[in-house]
Amino acid sequence: MSENYTVNLHGYSFTTNNWEATISDDVKIRPGEFKVFGNNGDKITNGGVPVDYVYSPEWNTFNNDDDTLYFSNIEGKVLEALNIAVLKKAVNE
Repeated sequence: MSENYTVNLHGYSFTTNNWEATISDDVKIRPGEFKVFGNNGDKITNGGVPVDYVYSPEWNTFNNDDDTLYFSNIEGKVLEALNIAVLKKAVNE
């Protein structure tokens, strides 16, 4: 894959058993890059984190540890799946 290849995440989605959220703006990413998604883009109130995409508060609503977070492309193909219990454990370690 070319280093100049860019993917626009507009239309990609995150889903769980209980909700779905779609990226509604252009968020372009190239190989080797990462993007920070957050529910607050104000560095003064979010701990100084530069955020690339501000999502709505319902995006981070997980009902239980049995949930799985799916990341899918615009065609609906699941690109990544993360078990919430495993994710919470990794964050808390």
